[in-house]
Amino acid sequence: MRARVAVIGAGVMGHGIAQAFAASGSETTLIDTHAGALRTALVRIRQNLSTLVGLEVMSAAQARSALGRISVTTRLSEGVAGADFVQETIPEDLRLKRSLFASLSELPERAIIASNAATIPISRLAASMKARRRMIGAHWIGPPHIVPVVEVIPSKWTAPVVTRRTREILTGAGKVPVVCADIPGKIILRIQFAMLNEAIHLLDIGAASAQDIDTAVRLSTGLRLPVFGPLRQSDFVSTHGNTLKGLRFLYGATGDKKYRPSKRLAGMVKKGEQGIWTGKGWYAYSEDYETLARRRDRVLVRLLSMLGKIGDRGINRPLHGKRNRSAARGGG
Repeated sequence: MRARVAVIGAGVMGHGIAQAFAASGSETTLIDTHAGALRTALVRIRQNLSTLVGLEVMSAAQARSALGRISVTTRLSEGVAGADFVQETIPEDLRLKRSLFASLSELPERAIIASNAATIPISRLAASMKARRRMIGAHWIGPPHIVPVVEVIPSKWTAPVVTRRTREILTGAGKVPVVCADIPGKIILRIQFAMLNEAIHLLDIGAASAQDIDTAVRLSTGLRLPVFGPLRQSDFVSTHGNTLKGLRFLYGATGDKKYRPSKRLAGMVKKGEQGIWTGKGWYAYSEDYETLARRRDRVLVRLLSMLGKIGDRGINRPLHGKRNRSAARGGG
């Protein structure tokens, strides 16, 4: 049985989250205090669904069914009535969010109250709240109707059954929940911003152009990340001994603490855990390098092929020619 879902906030994240739940079969209510925001959200959802139909991700009938499962209201009490899962997506303001959660505290015990907060710890939201045992973070990544991962962040008060049920509901919506401790930035923002800040630093020191930095990352590390992720990738590309040497070199050359090797990595090297090459690294391996390499190469070739097709339509190329000149004049 699908969960009945209420999504609070009809902005960029809210309408996409509502679409994701509805497309998976859940009756979904989208709530916003502004009727105009709800009208805009429905237009955007129709456009998103049309795009997915055009890409043959879903049929026209499935898109109509998904849209039919979405209702909208400006009344909070009406929208959350009967909901099993309430997803908040309002602005990143502690006072606003706490005020909202206080008003949701009288919902029936079965209702899970989830926050899309990216920078506010769930424990700060839940502190002193009556319903804090069923409050949890569910941090979606944009565009939420396409990106699979949702970070699930229990606070120190969140009941284990709430964490388990949240994962089940998100999995039922076709998402991939990853559980993370209630730390600043969670998983994704920390890694994303660390990379972005370093890219900006390279621009600041004149190391390379913005285009060359983006191209270097997109067609090397960025291309490989969808296959393995950073930790499994480090198991696979080189030995951890070489990684340790590389970090020591960068730390010595720059003095920047972000390159200081972790004691955990040094300990793995000392124990002889060199990744795929020894059968043990961040992961344990039952398959040999050649088997995994063939699987990796098949995925990489397909990804490169798709990037080439997208590039042919201009998305991955710098704007130039008539279109760019028109934009510079204020046209298009």
